[in-house]
Amino acid sequence: MFENLLASSMDRDTAAGTHPAFVSMISQLTPDEARILKSIDQEEYAIVHVRQHSDRRVIDSRTRLGSGRGIDETRLAEYLQNLMRLGLISTSSDRSRDIDGHNALVESLAVEYPGRNAFTDGGSIRVTPLGERFLDVCVRPRIR
Repeated sequence: MFENLLASSMDRDTAAGTHPAFVSMISQLTPDEARILKSIDQEEYAIVHVRQHSDRRVIDSRTRLGSGRGIDETRLAEYLQNLMRLGLISTSSDRSRDIDGHNALVESLAVEYPGRNAFTDGGSIRVTPLGERFLDVCVRPRIR
């Protein structure tokens, strides 16, 4: 990522897309968070939460973002929270349309939490405009 940022900042055609904060942002990413960013290949990802009925506390969350990339999926919530803190992604509870994979996530959680006093709700994860810029400059492979 540092190499891509440096190359982008030295190229007249791409220098305007770089941002001074990108250096600090890269240094605040774990290797798993970098893998998650590299896996982004669509505009929006479904996220489903399992909540307890009694206090609505989230006891589990699932998304396909980053899946199959060898990340520690038990820490996925931490990773997503850090990517949100950095302003690279945002979440929404808006489910005005069915996001690809949402139903499959709900079904897999229903199997794991049968008969529990819990329910699922969901929403979406989207890359922010700053996140798109960061991906274009630091993450996505560049043709040189």
